Amino acid sequence: MKYNILFTYNVDPSGGENPRLVECSSTDTVDRIAQALQNTGNTVFKLNLLSPEDLKSCLRRLPPIDFVFNIAEGFLHIPRTMYDGSGPFAVKDYFNQLNIPVSHSGPRTMIKCRNKQMTNLALRRAGIPTPNGFVIYDRAGLDNLPALKFPLFVKPLSGGNSLGIDEGSVVESFSRLEARVNYLEHLLGGTGLLVEEYLPGAEYTVAVIGNNPLIVLPPLSFQSNQVRSTQIKQEGVAGASLVDCRDHPFYELADLAIKSFEALKAADVIRVDIKENSQGEKYVIDVNGTPSLGTGSSLYRSAGHLGLSYQEIVALILGCSLKRHGLPWGEKLSSMMADIKGNVERYYPSLLLTEEGEQVL
Repeated sequence: MKYNILFTYNVDPSGGENPRLVECSSTDTVDRIAQALQNTGNTVFKLNLLSPEDLKSCLRRLPPIDFVFNIAEGFLHIPRTMYDGSGPFAVKDYFNQLNIPVSHSGPRTMIKCRNKQMTNLALRRAGIPTPNGFVIYDRAGLDNLPALKFPLFVKPLSGGNSLGIDEGSVVESFSRLEARVNYLEHLLGGTGLLVEEYLPGAEYTVAVIGNNPLIVLPPLSFQSNQVRSTQIKQEGVAGASLVDCRDHPFYELADLAIKSFEALKAADVIRVDIKENSQGEKYVIDVNGTPSLGTGSSLYRSAGHLGLSYQEIVALILGCSLKRHGLPWGEKLSSMMADIKGNVERYYPSLLLTEEGEQVL
């Protein structure tokens, strides 16, 4: 079986000069993904997603598209969609209306993942701990503050890749809180801010790939109190340590990641960020429905610990998504998926889950 796959993404034409477009992919990442998709035996068409009109025009020019592999976070010609939380929903909803199967989580899940308050509400309903906090939309929101003690952590309500997050996100007084709110309001234009209790402990990131079964990749641990800003993330994860399945915190982290996946009704792949308070208690601080597939990403390093190549990471996400949509694998992809399954089962078969959610020992 051979499919026409439309690969949609965002590459910043300014070359990174616009601070609001930090979620755009690099041309190197786009080329690697496109080649990996093609290596699964399918025909791939690339599209830097600019606007709904541009997408509509592209679909008219191309042969019928069987499947969309989407990592686009919005429409570049409508910049606000790239950071106000509306972009992933708009992109997914567009393809859904055309009845074209698309990778990653659906529109409703993407809305929740792109709005940290909605993420927290969904997780708390499922009994998953998140930091206490409150939402404000402008300076006036500081006039009636809930009873939270400093230090506090201030971050945009929407957006990913640590947009608007740096060392200044930790505020220890009302004057610093006010200054940070003013700065972010100027940067993002009143898209909403989440002010929450600051957690000073270790930070972890855990990727989950699949649907049925789910595969939890080895978590990464960041023991430093350094704030994981966009710049820090762009420098890669060389300073992080892997949490092996024989390490003490592994199963607690895996459990939080799986429960977050299920609570948000996610699909194909997510990344869950977890942080500890001063007592070592773990809280989910963010869920990313379109985790980076760059070679400096946490997902890439975690998958490499299982012996998976870049090609196999992309093939795994594609294979899981095609299966979810009832689309059979071709010969090349079937062979790749068999090899991937073998690598994962050799590493930790207990993290492969059955359709009933029971662990296979």
